[in-house]
Amino acid sequence: MIPKRLICTHKSEYALEPKLRFCLERMKELHPTWEWCFFSDEDCEAFVAEEMPQYAELYRWYPRPVLKADCFRLLAVMRLGGFYLDTDFLVEAPLDPLCEHEVVFPWEWTLGWDDFEMRFPPWLGLKAERRAVGNYAFGAEAGHPFLQALLDEMVVRTENFEAENCVDLDVLHATGPDLVTSVYYERREEWSTVHLLGSRTMGLGALWGTPHQWQLAAVG
Repeated sequence: MIPKRLICTHKSEYALEPKLRFCLERMKELHPTWEWCFFSDEDCEAFVAEEMPQYAELYRWYPRPVLKADCFRLLAVMRLGGFYLDTDFLVEAPLDPLCEHEVVFPWEWTLGWDDFEMRFPPWLGLKAERRAVGNYAFGAEAGHPFLQALLDEMVVRTENFEAENCVDLDVLHATGPDLVTSVYYERREEWSTVHLLGSRTMGLGALWGTPHQWQLAAVG
C-alpha cells in the first residue's frame, strides 16, 4: 500500500507563480486527510544530507537544477513513500484508488520510431509498445526495489556523464524518463508489483497545458 502522502518541490513556496499555487491548492483540496510535504531547494539539500547521505555527493554534483530535481523525487519517495507530483500537475480526482498498489508510474508519451531509435537500444524490448515511462508524477511504498533499481542505474549513468556538455537529451537519459523507461522494460519480469498506468479513458490529472494523464487500472 502506498502511504497517503503528497510530495512536491520548488525553489521556494514563496516563489510560486499563480498557476503553480493553484495546482498545489487543488492537490490539497482533493486530499484533505493526506500528509503534505513541500520541499524548497534548501529543504531538498538538507533532506538528502540527513536522510540519504550516501547520495549527497551525487546530488550536489549535478550541474543543472533539473538533474537535482529528478534525483530528489526518487530519493524522497524511496525514503518516505507516497506520491511525488510536479508542481504544475493539475489533479482532477483524488489519488486514493491508486494507494492499493505498491508502485504506480504514468506513461509519458508514445514514441515515434525515430525518437525510439535515437533514445533506446533495439534490444530493450520497447518496440511493441514504444511507451516512455514518465517521472512527472508517481507513487510508491518506501524502500521499494524498483526505486532502488532506478537509483542504482542513476549512479551508473552518472559515471559517464559529461557535465560541461550537458544537453536536454542527456538529462532524459541520466535522470529522467529515459532512465525510468530503460529500467522498467529491461527488467520487466522483475516488476510485477509496478503498476504502469495505460488507459486514456479516465484521467486523474494532467500537467498544466499538456496531455499527460494519470489513469485507473480498472479501465484498461
